[in-house]
Amino acid sequence: MLRRAALCSSLAVAVLLPAAAPAYPPITCGRTTVGGHAYVVRTHGPKCGFAIKWSRSYIAHHRAPTGFTCRAYGSGVPADCIRKGRKNMYFLATKP
Repeated sequence: MLRRAALCSSLAVAVLLPAAAPAYPPITCGRTTVGGHAYVVRTHGPKCGFAIKWSRSYIAHHRAPTGFTCRAYGSGVPADCIRKGRKNMYFLATKP
């Protein structure tokens, strides 16, 4: 009886915990320049062309792509965009 209760409680904990994030880091797409300032663009999910284009757009015009929520964290991280509903799909631009 005790083993059955322990098994049920461990299964309940496993179901309630969120899935682990993928174990690979974001891909570095390269550098881009906006308004005379250089930035390094990294992506985790979207393709590099998409990440570079929308990073430049967000830094210059504060426009986010459809389905993404973007934020700026000061001058060090002027663009950090996360896909709505899929937190492990994002791209960001940082100072080199």
